[in-house]
Amino acid sequence: MYIFAWMFISNAFSLNVYDIHKVGHRPVLLIEGDYVYLGGELGLVKLDKTSFNELKFISVQNVWAVLVDDDSNLLIVCSSFGDGESHCHKLTRNFKEKDITSERFMIDLNTPPLYLKCRLSDGIGIMIAAPYIKSFTYGKYSKTIYSLQMGSLDEFSFSSNTVYHLIYNGNMNRLEMRYKAGFVHQQFIYFLYNVYLNDQFIEAKLGKMCASHHKYSSNGFRTSYEDIPLVCYHDNVNYTKIEDGLVLNGTIIVSFSNLESGVICSFSIKELAKRFRDSRMNILRCNQKTGWKNRSFKPDPFSAWNSKTCIHLKNQTCAESMVCNVIKGDFCNTVLYYTIEGVHPTVLSAVYNTTGTVLRHLAKVDSNDMMLIAGTDTGQIVKLNISSIESYTVDVEYEITGSHNIVDLQTQNGTIYILTDSKLQRMAVDDCAFDTDCTGLKSCFNHIRSSMYFCTLALIYIRSVLRNMF
Repeated sequence: MYIFAWMFISNAFSLNVYDIHKVGHRPVLLIEGDYVYLGGELGLVKLDKTSFNELKFISVQNVWAVLVDDDSNLLIVCSSFGDGESHCHKLTRNFKEKDITSERFMIDLNTPPLYLKCRLSDGIGIMIAAPYIKSFTYGKYSKTIYSLQMGSLDEFSFSSNTVYHLIYNGNMNRLEMRYKAGFVHQQFIYFLYNVYLNDQFIEAKLGKMCASHHKYSSNGFRTSYEDIPLVCYHDNVNYTKIEDGLVLNGTIIVSFSNLESGVICSFSIKELAKRFRDSRMNILRCNQKTGWKNRSFKPDPFSAWNSKTCIHLKNQTCAESMVCNVIKGDFCNTVLYYTIEGVHPTVLSAVYNTTGTVLRHLAKVDSNDMMLIAGTDTGQIVKLNISSIESYTVDVEYEITGSHNIVDLQTQNGTIYILTDSKLQRMAVDDCAFDTDCTGLKSCFNHIRSSMYFCTLALIYIRSVLRNMF
């Protein structure tokens, strides 16, 4: 009876935990269909989503991105050769190499890169953002440093005319962008990032650009990139450092930190659209002695004081039809301007706050727009109820076992996937660890999937063991 009870507990535990030592450090996670893909510095592994049984492993050095090309049903795997040189290539679901590989490029892996898929005008695209990117052309690396690059997965060429680059300013004290989150909403790509100078935090920003509209000319790519600083306010303190963010039900939800405390602010996308419009109109206003000069990215070749390409704020008029689109809020058809940086922050009051912990990760729960899952810097998983747009409340908290360094947090079909630097763990959103009726069993069964069946059997076996002992 002792052995059977222990086998039951061990089996339930193993079904919900996978030791990631095989893929090594800097793990990345993709949950797709019936499978889980894990990459790291030692390779890429494919797991069964239900049992966590290992189905396939390949040795690939320094995997830092895993996505799926929905059009071709192929995996996109980006990896580095160890000296900073990277490339992306396509694999079948069984890890067979396809003859589609991107050009080489240099990327800084000291800060995890941000990568996501987007729908371009001519197909599926991939966006890669990192503090440091250099393209490889004509047998050598370019001197130009990029912060972001976006291109088509069909061509897979990061230096061709189909690629958009967000280029750093060429100054000695170059600001550095450390990207935290990105998502696609309607025709826009949004990304949240923190700005650093000489490793000192400066401010947090929300960047936005059009995914479906970018054109190339002799002057380079022109798209509708713009950004605005974000601040979350609580109890007379401005929280300015972004930890994570997502889009949910027309709202951008962002986790901020300040020392050992954290807050969440909720930004309406409709309201943000107005802020972006006002920011750009103010930057492009007429009657300026000099044109607007970007602080971080390559400056716009058009100057705001040009009478044909500026906006008269008082009566909201302009001479160039493309510029007039700014007044209408139609940034995706404003090819005269790009890389415009906002300076006036959008400040909102917090909808949720913590003391002594920081919310490092946020995840939404399938189609439930009234619930969030958050992961803290102390290894806790928090279920938050969105009682209203102005107030979030804690439902329950649960502490994971092992390492408390949560690397990623994702949900799918009612299951929470928690990736730490040593293990991949899984639990249901309504797990008995979140069930007050099973509170006494948390320490033993915190990895068992939610169901009354498991809780009941666990109680039966433990009761039997205790009866035989006494």
